[in-house]
Amino acid sequence: MDEKIIFQAGVQAGKEIPLPEEELSIGRDLKNMVVLDDIQVSRHHMRIFQKDGNFFVEDLKSTNGTMLNGKTLTKIQKLKNGDLIALGENNVLKVNIPSQKSAPFVEQNNLKAQGKFKRPEAKSTEEPIEYVEDLPEELSEKKARRSTTGKYPTWAIVAMIVIGFIIIFCIVPTVIIETTNQWCNLFSGLFNAISPGVCP
Repeated sequence: MDEKIIFQAGVQAGKEIPLPEEELSIGRDLKNMVVLDDIQVSRHHMRIFQKDGNFFVEDLKSTNGTMLNGKTLTKIQKLKNGDLIALGENNVLKVNIPSQKSAPFVEQNNLKAQGKFKRPEAKSTEEPIEYVEDLPEELSEKKARRSTTGKYPTWAIVAMIVIGFIIIFCIVPTVIIETTNQWCNLFSGLFNAISPGVCP
C-alpha cells in the first residue's frame, strides 16, 4: 500500500505510517492510532480519513491547531501528494499519496522553524480613555469649594474660632466697660468684698 504519512520532524521523525481505508486518528491520548507524546498536541488532535477514493484531513478542535502547507487548518481539506501537515511543538508529517496530484511545494524548514503555532492575537477589549477638559458647572463649584476649604488645616480653623470667641465675648465687653466706667455699677459687690469702700 503506497498511501502513507511520513514523519519529517518531531518525536517520531522518520517513521512511516500507512493510511488505512477508514480513518487515522492522531493525538496524545493512547486510544489514537498514532500517539504523540507532545504537550502541545491535544488528546484528540486531528484525523485523516478516506472518502470516495480521496483522503481528507480534519482538525478536531485542538487547542494549538493544525497547519496544512503552512496555513492554519480551519475546515476539512482534501489531501494531495506531498502535502505537509504540522502540529504540536515541531511535528511535521508528509503525505504520500501517489495517485493524487502533488501539492504546491512548501519549504519544510519553514514549518520546522515555526515551532509552536502562533495563535491569533486577541483584540484589546480596553476602552480608550476619554479626557474631560470642561467639568459641568455644578461639579466645578463643588471642586472650587473643596479647594478653598482645603487651604487651612483643621487645627487652624479651630484656633481662629476660639480667638474670635475670646474677642467677641471677653475683650470687646472689657473695652466697653472700661470706656464707660461701669465697673462699680456692674461689679460693686465683688470689688467691695475684695476691698471695702472701693465702690460707693
